[in-house]
Amino acid sequence: MAHPRRLTVFDDRPGLYHCVTRCVRQAFLCDPPAPCSRDGEARRAWIERRILELAESFAVGIYAWAAMSNHCHIVLLVDPLMPEEWSDEEVAQRWCRINQFPGRPVRAETRDKRERALLANPERLLEIRGRLGSLSWFMRFVNEGVARRANVEDGCKGHFWDGRFKCQNLLDDRAALAAMAYVDLNPVRAGIAEQLEQCDFTSIQWRLNELRRQPEASGNQLKAIAGIASSILPEISERSYVSLVQWTGLEQRPGKRGTLMPSPPGTTPVHAGDDRWWQLAASGMESHFATFAGMPDTLTQAAKRIGRRWLRGSHLGQSSQPKTTCHRPKVDHPT
Repeated sequence: MAHPRRLTVFDDRPGLYHCVTRCVRQAFLCDPPAPCSRDGEARRAWIERRILELAESFAVGIYAWAAMSNHCHIVLLVDPLMPEEWSDEEVAQRWCRINQFPGRPVRAETRDKRERALLANPERLLEIRGRLGSLSWFMRFVNEGVARRANVEDGCKGHFWDGRFKCQNLLDDRAALAAMAYVDLNPVRAGIAEQLEQCDFTSIQWRLNELRRQPEASGNQLKAIAGIASSILPEISERSYVSLVQWTGLEQRPGKRGTLMPSPPGTTPVHAGDDRWWQLAASGMESHFATFAGMPDTLTQAAKRIGRRWLRGSHLGQSSQPKTTCHRPKVDHPT
């Protein structure tokens, strides 16, 4: 059962979320090269660029993404209170540099004109301040920019994305890491990648490229790739997170399609132990959880907060109790 967005998304404190948006009719509209594209650029590159561009304007921190052929995943932190600390000038600058299409910056003279008009309208400025801390407005700009550019290239009108995006509230640290691993391993489960380096248009590929450029940063704490910085995640290094994703991909479906190939010689993956919850969550975040994801205890607390008896995933990873069978007495029916 779906819950209203006002019960899922926090408006009084920072929160981590896993968002999914899918193409209309699940068509492969993002498959490279883009259909009818003049420059041959993959539309998945638009999505990746759009996410990173908007993170510089909104009060969000991007932790993971995966731009697939017919859908997109994002794991992000949203702080609705941060825009209250920004000056009027900073709010105007952040809002007016948001471009209509991914990869096409707003001209300087147009941006300056918009900023002056916004600063002269206090009511409009207050409304914009709230939007910069809104998850819904961030996802609206991500989806709308890609859809507009695709429709222009294809010379058509209509929907590019299928309805509203799906959102999961990640209630604890383990749920956040499991969602990040789930998103980073999407190309592996789809059977289009056998190594993490082959996971194109994903955050894990971005992190690996950064570690190659700066090997000394491998021991740094895991942080957001773009946007605001926060200590909301547990203390785990960049190297340990990559190793955790590698181990998870190896253990998900050993010997079957959708599993990583063995690690190159010399690498030692971090093992998460024989944890059934982690294996189920990291391989099926969407199927095992609904609008809330977390450990059983945190899900129980969330259920009480919204007036529910239980939430999907409350018993994930726990040993199931044997079912008791009630035998009815045998009755001879008259013939």
